[in-house]
Amino acid sequence: MSVPFGFMLGQLEISNLTAVFLLIVALMFIGSFAVVSLQTGELMKPPKND
Repeated sequence: MSVPFGFMLGQLEISNLTAVFLLIVALMFIGSFAVVSLQTGELMKPPKND
């Protein structure tokens, strides 16, 4: 794996597709992380109906 990742992308000529793919994955990761954080934050709140 001594070949730089950028060089491989240049050779394959899929830098644009890879950038879009990484962007979609990043958005999905951030979105799911935010949802989990909100759900966890609500679940960790102690119930007041005790």
